[in-house]
Amino acid sequence: LISRADPSVIERCREFGFQVGTAYQIYDDCLDIAGNEGATGKTLGTDLRKGKFTLPVLTFLASASEFERERCCQLVLEEKIEEMIELLKSGAANGALNESIAAGNRLIRAAQEKLDGLAPNPYADALFSLGDALCEMFEQLRV
Repeated sequence: LISRADPSVIERCREFGFQVGTAYQIYDDCLDIAGNEGATGKTLGTDLRKGKFTLPVLTFLASASEFERERCCQLVLEEKIEEMIELLKSGAANGALNESIAAGNRLIRAAQEKLDGLAPNPYADALFSLGDALCEMFEQLRV
């Protein structure tokens, strides 16, 4: 797709990759909270254990009550990650998870727009389909 391509095509592909990569990171962050360990094979809460506050956590904290924020900080300091995850899951009702999913979907749609104007070819079609597949993965996490 980019071999001997015009620099504008190369830039579009670079931007596509950056945006889809960022969207996938948001998906992984959402999965870290809302996923199922048995289904994903991923240990939940790994980012929190490392002290990383990801987009879903920051979004939750931004709209949480003072009590929820204080409780969240207390749980992190006490390294009670499983309880923190439960607080975040219960707090999903405040829209934090769905807001993060929406942010990921917006990035994917913006990435797909970068493919507009490229000559029709199976490679660009595959990249577009990759974005659609990631949107479907996001939807499976929606509460």
